[in-house]
Amino acid sequence: MKLNQSLLQRFTAKFLAFFVGCFATAMLTELWQISSVISSAGVGLLASFIPKSRFYDAKKLSLVAYCGSFAGMAAPEILGTPFEFFLVSFAGAGIFIGAQEHFKGVGGKLGAMAFLSVFVTVLVTRGW
Repeated sequence: MKLNQSLLQRFTAKFLAFFVGCFATAMLTELWQISSVISSAGVGLLASFIPKSRFYDAKKLSLVAYCGSFAGMAAPEILGTPFEFFLVSFAGAGIFIGAQEHFKGVGGKLGAMAFLSVFVTVLVTRGW
């Protein structure tokens, strides 16, 4: 039971970090009309300042938020509703937890995980 609770807590933290990164990037791009690349970079920079704690791994949460910012670069036609942001964050957190051990030392892993989470969201919401 303790293992499942720990997994649930880790998933929840990663889900929230991914959601904040994704949503913040999309909102900066849409509301301030700045490049999605600049928005993602700004969100990634801010995420690097997540304070250390004994309750969570700040480095991993900042990576997840940065990964979410990559997903937030998707066009508003792809991620436009609250449900789609929720779904992409759910998929992104799950992919991050499931793949983090397999992608060690591989470049582009955050972008690949963001792409997969957006791809899963498009498949679920629009079909093939």
